[in-house]
Amino acid sequence: MPNINTCYMNTKQAAAYTNFAPNTLEKYRSTGAGNGPKYRKVGRKVVYSQADLDEWVGRKYECTADYDEFG
Repeated sequence: MPNINTCYMNTKQAAAYTNFAPNTLEKYRSTGAGNGPKYRKVGRKVVYSQADLDEWVGRKYECTADYDEFG
Protein backbone atom coordinates (compact mmCIF):
# COMPACT_ATOMS: atom_id res chain seq x y z
CA MET A 1 0.00 0.00 0.00
CA PRO A 2 1.49 3.39 -0.96
CA ASN A 3 2.41 5.86 1.74
CA ILE A 4 -0.41 8.40 2.09
CA ASN A 5 2.16 11.19 2.51
CA THR A 6 3.88 10.44 -0.81
CA CYS A 7 4.10 13.37 -3.20
CA TYR A 8 2.82 12.48 -6.68
CA MET A 9 3.39 14.47 -9.86
CA ASN A 10 1.91 14.36 -13.32
CA THR A 11 4.19 14.01 -16.36
CA LYS A 12 4.70 17.76 -16.82
CA GLN A 13 5.59 18.25 -13.15
CA ALA A 14 7.86 15.19 -13.15
CA ALA A 15 9.65 16.49 -16.24
CA ALA A 16 10.28 19.86 -14.59
CA TYR A 17 11.45 18.15 -11.39
CA THR A 18 13.95 15.91 -13.23
CA ASN A 19 14.96 18.40 -15.95
CA PHE A 20 13.81 15.99 -18.66
CA ALA A 21 11.34 16.86 -21.40
CA PRO A 22 7.81 15.51 -20.93
CA ASN A 23 8.20 13.72 -24.28
CA THR A 24 11.25 11.90 -22.94
CA LEU A 25 9.29 10.52 -19.98
CA GLU A 26 6.43 9.55 -22.32
CA LYS A 27 8.89 7.75 -24.60
CA TYR A 28 10.35 5.82 -21.65
CA ARG A 29 6.81 4.73 -20.70
CA SER A 30 5.82 3.70 -24.21
CA THR A 31 8.92 1.65 -25.00
CA GLY A 32 8.61 -0.48 -21.89
CA ALA A 33 12.38 -0.98 -21.88
CA GLY A 34 12.63 -0.28 -18.16
CA ASN A 35 14.87 2.74 -18.65
CA GLY A 36 12.44 5.27 -17.24
CA PRO A 37 11.23 6.02 -13.75
CA LYS A 38 8.49 3.97 -12.13
CA TYR A 39 5.03 5.37 -12.68
CA ARG A 40 1.47 4.57 -11.67
CA LYS A 41 -1.82 4.95 -13.47
CA VAL A 42 -4.70 6.45 -11.55
CA GLY A 43 -7.63 5.97 -13.84
CA ARG A 44 -6.36 7.39 -17.12
CA LYS A 45 -3.77 9.65 -15.49
CA VAL A 46 -0.09 8.81 -15.14
CA VAL A 47 1.62 9.89 -11.92
CA TYR A 48 5.16 9.62 -10.59
CA SER A 49 6.17 9.59 -6.94
CA GLN A 50 8.91 11.97 -5.91
CA ALA A 51 10.79 9.12 -4.23
CA ASP A 52 10.76 7.05 -7.45
CA LEU A 53 11.99 10.04 -9.47
CA ASP A 54 14.80 10.69 -6.98
CA GLU A 55 15.86 7.04 -7.13
CA TRP A 56 15.76 6.98 -10.95
CA VAL A 57 17.76 10.20 -11.35
CA GLY A 58 20.28 8.89 -8.81
CA ARG A 59 20.74 5.69 -10.85
CA LYS A 60 20.90 7.57 -14.12
CA TYR A 61 23.66 9.88 -12.95
CA GLU A 62 25.52 7.49 -10.68
CA CYS A 63 29.28 8.08 -10.81
CA THR A 64 31.64 5.17 -11.09
CA ALA A 65 34.86 4.86 -9.13
CA ASP A 66 37.01 5.00 -12.28
CA TYR A 67 35.49 8.27 -13.55
CA ASP A 68 35.97 11.60 -11.86
CA GLU A 69 34.68 14.54 -13.88
CA PHE A 70 36.06 17.10 -11.45
CA GLY A 71 39.60 16.10 -11.08
